[in-house]
Amino acid sequence: MRMVPAATVLPVLFISPVRAAEWQAHPSISFSEFYTDNVSLAPAGAATSSWVTQVRPQITLTYNGNNFKFSASYAAEFLYHSDSQDLTINNIFSGGTLGSMELVPQILFLDTNSNVSQYNNSLSGPLATNNINTTGNRNTVRTTTISPYIRDNFGLEAELLARFSYSFVSSDAPGSIDSTTPAVDVRLTSGPAWRLTTWGLQYTRRTEKTEDFIPDNTFENVTFNVKRLITYNLALVGSVGYDNNSYQAIRGVDTKGASWSAGINWTPTPRTNLTATYGRKYYGPSGYLQFNHRTGYTVWNASYSETVTTTNAQFLVPTQGNTATILDALFLPTIPDPVLRQQAVRDFIAQQGLPSTLIVPVNFVTNQVFLAKTWQGSVGIQYPRHSVFANLYSTTSETQTPGLPGGAGDFNANNTVKQAGTSLIWNWRVSPFDSANASIGYSRNEFPTSGRDDHLKYLRLSLSHQFSPRMTGSLSYQRLNSDSNQAGSSYTENQVQAQVGVSF
Repeated sequence: MRMVPAATVLPVLFISPVRAAEWQAHPSISFSEFYTDNVSLAPAGAATSSWVTQVRPQITLTYNGNNFKFSASYAAEFLYHSDSQDLTINNIFSGGTLGSMELVPQILFLDTNSNVSQYNNSLSGPLATNNINTTGNRNTVRTTTISPYIRDNFGLEAELLARFSYSFVSSDAPGSIDSTTPAVDVRLTSGPAWRLTTWGLQYTRRTEKTEDFIPDNTFENVTFNVKRLITYNLALVGSVGYDNNSYQAIRGVDTKGASWSAGINWTPTPRTNLTATYGRKYYGPSGYLQFNHRTGYTVWNASYSETVTTTNAQFLVPTQGNTATILDALFLPTIPDPVLRQQAVRDFIAQQGLPSTLIVPVNFVTNQVFLAKTWQGSVGIQYPRHSVFANLYSTTSETQTPGLPGGAGDFNANNTVKQAGTSLIWNWRVSPFDSANASIGYSRNEFPTSGRDDHLKYLRLSLSHQFSPRMTGSLSYQRLNSDSNQAGSSYTENQVQAQVGVSF
């Protein structure tokens, strides 16, 4: 009988436990001391310094079963400011099903997702990178989505997906509007019997219900798409459809109309995919691009999209281009299980002292419907001792309800808001117990109507050390510099943080 080396078996047992699925809890706590020379990100001459103490207990719950995979993390962030002697508490939560929960075998499934976090409200105010700054421009946003759906097939000819979702969004931000959003998404697609030509018919309807004095926003669409293989890896794609939206708009602004698109889909290898289309929708010309490429040590992504949306709808969309998203793609080939992969991402970020996010577009608070045109790209490179994460973006937001009363946020004095930026993180694992990080970033926010132009530069350096399997420590320095042509809107901050984290 052939013997299998133990060195081959042990990693498999670690990644794929053979024990029965069970709930697991992973508690931890971190203690941090910050010093900032500009706690409120005020302009020169008005800056005040502060020592800020942060205590952050956290617990992560996971369940990894065959028909149900779940992960949730909750942290209570306690902040004490020496300058004001104020104690504040922030709740931070992220959780939901990973994959889907099977309610009725092979037919009825359920997806859930919830998030509680703090965000900057407006591009016009100071943009903090964490919660220790008292800018008055940062508030808590809460989102929850519950989505049961049916999946069935009609032999080999067609497959059906019928999904109903119900979403809640609430915020403490000034000018924000709480909403509930029921939505329907029904898709009938070609089955395995269709080879050279595949097709799909989709109907979606989403109604964003807000407070009584704000009209509901309804977005309804039906689309028929087709894909025709030209070679084994190249296909032509096209679609026709109709949008039947209903939202408050001034006379002459269309909210409905026919649409079409045409383009290509190219898949030269199983690790590379490109889709590019051009067409027209009721608001004018429209384009779409999605590129994904993976090698043994890298992941590359680039995209362009256009969508008519709202602030609350954007909060329900997962953040793209952040550290966790890139790491998740890098770990996918070696850790296919979503629960184990998510935990591995969390552990890697904590052990290496990485910032959790890269610089991404700010979802500023407004009560108006707007058209968002976004270019975005990211790359992740991971070698045994070095990792690099980078992203860039450019997004133009155009209000679809110009001149309407009650305009809030950055559309109050501007019909168009432009954001562009880039950031890079370099992680160096100096030894099995020590690592160093360097992060740089730049963003530009333009308000063409009012002529305002802001430039934000970001630098962060950190050192991390693992004292024991359950204790880590880090020391970091951060500098923010905002240069604006708007009087009183420029600021500079230097921030130092010392942190100790313990897991149980």
